Amino acid sequence: MLRGTIRDQVTARRRPFIRFFACEQDFSHEAPDAPLPDAIATGAAPLLIVGDFNVGAEAPEMQPVLASFHDAWADAQRAGRATGNPNSHGALRVDYVFFSPGTSISLDSAEVVNTIALVGVAASDHEPVVASFTVR
Repeated sequence: MLRGTIRDQVTARRRPFIRFFACEQDFSHEAPDAPLPDAIATGAAPLLIVGDFNVGAEAPEMQPVLASFHDAWADAQRAGRATGNPNSHGALRVDYVFFSPGTSISLDSAEVVNTIALVGVAASDHEPVVASFTVR
């Protein structure tokens, strides 16, 4: 687990810690109904899970995550605050930003960045998924 802090862009003061899980974990080895660890599922503190999951949202192994967290892209798209092509890897959407609901963060927007159009070079074989949040 990586821990980091966020600075308030107005006051420049440090905000409380938000836990980040940087995953290269292949969830396909877990049972589709395997429960998430309690520390993750309870949502007592703001939590973001960000990464390349290598499967679409409809995959059985994604259901435990989707049952406990909000998908930033899907929420932003429903709210009309998503930009870019949602497919972050060719014709697939496999890169996600998930966040815990009902905590001190709220989603502002989400974007899948076309780095070729932006800087003339592909950042990777996946387009970056960027989500902006307000921390209260």
